[in-house]
Amino acid sequence: MDDDKYLWAEKRHLVRDNDSSQVLIIGASRAHFDFQLDVWEQLTGVRPIQLAADGKSGAPVLSDIIHNTQFNGTIVMNITEGLFFNHPHDSIGGYRRAKEWVDFYQNRTWAQRLNHTLSYAIQPY
Repeated sequence: MDDDKYLWAEKRHLVRDNDSSQVLIIGASRAHFDFQLDVWEQLTGVRPIQLAADGKSGAPVLSDIIHNTQFNGTIVMNITEGLFFNHPHDSIGGYRRAKEWVDFYQNRTWAQRLNHTLSYAIQPY
C-alpha cells in the first residue's frame, strides 16, 4: 500500500464543501489498514475518502477539515491515544508528521501535482 504525502494530498483534494454524502476516514494505521473501503461502499453506496495514515495523528487532519472546508458529511475517526491525546510537542512525532502532510497539501505546487500524476501513470510500465 502506498502511504506518502503525494497520494494523501490527492485524496485530501477530493473533500468537497457542503456534500453531506461524503465520508472521510481519518486517524492512524488501524483506520488505514483495517478499514474496508470496498465493504463500506457495498453496504452504503458511498466510497469513503481514506485520509488515515500510518503513525500519524488524526488531530491535524480534523483541524484542517474544520478550519479550511465547509465539509458537512460523515467523519469516521480512529483514535490512537498516544498519537491523539498528547500535546503536539509531547507526542512521539505523530502529530508533527501529520501536520507536515496537511501543510504539504496546502502548499504543494503545480509541478508537484503534475509529477505525482505522471509518475502514477507510468509506474505500471
